[in-house]
Amino acid sequence: MLAFLGSLASKDHASEKIAMLASPLIWFALGVGLAVASACLFAFLNLALAELSRSRGKRFQYPFVVPGSRSNLWSWIAGCWRALMIVSAAASFVSFCEGVWTAKQAFERLPTISAQQAATDQVMASHRR
Repeated sequence: MLAFLGSLASKDHASEKIAMLASPLIWFALGVGLAVASACLFAFLNLALAELSRSRGKRFQYPFVVPGSRSNLWSWIAGCWRALMIVSAAASFVSFCEGVWTAKQAFERLPTISAQQAATDQVMASHRR
């Protein structure tokens, strides 16, 4: 999409076309940012799960693993990271889908703007003669 914008920028009357494609680019960038945030949240979730595992006591009799003094806290923290990660990943997917949809709409309108601009240029050229 950036290469397409670069080729548009090198042509005449490109500012309207580039402005139409700014919205999809923002949606895609937001989706990438949310995906990175989701990956960071996943790393925090793994750290919380490791601490949860370390907080549990181990025994040689049944039950072999028993909750420790901080197990409830780490369980709650891991649940929060998990929920935030899922929301962030879902928002990233929705942002990507919105970017695809707005890009589709913008690309469908590009020929119309080009035809209108060509007609306007023709009229302006005829008035100059």
